[in-house]
Amino acid sequence: MVDREVIEEIRTSYAGTADEYNGWKNRESWACALHLSNDEYLYNQMLELCSEGKRWSCADKIEAWVETEVNMILYPDSHDEQLAPALIRSMISDVGSFWRVAWEDVADSFMPENQ
Repeated sequence: MVDREVIEEIRTSYAGTADEYNGWKNRESWACALHLSNDEYLYNQMLELCSEGKRWSCADKIEAWVETEVNMILYPDSHDEQLAPALIRSMISDVGSFWRVAWEDVADSFMPENQ
């Protein structure tokens, strides 16, 4: 797992170059949220992860879930089963840089009060 402080430092250093996209912090966040909400199974998974209603916890859970699924695709020998590999491969292709995803913004779209 990548050190969160390093990720935050990188994210902060690039904050001035990230353009808003369709009302989201950046294109990567928009694309990630789009993929997670565009499939009924994935959408329900995200709602379940966010059922507690705590934004920071929801963001961490979504990030961990996505990281696990992406790793199953990128490193298939280290995992026994894959969940909808075509959906995850498509998300990897569309999002590109997961380190730029604003997980809190993605979490907001799945919070109970936004449903």
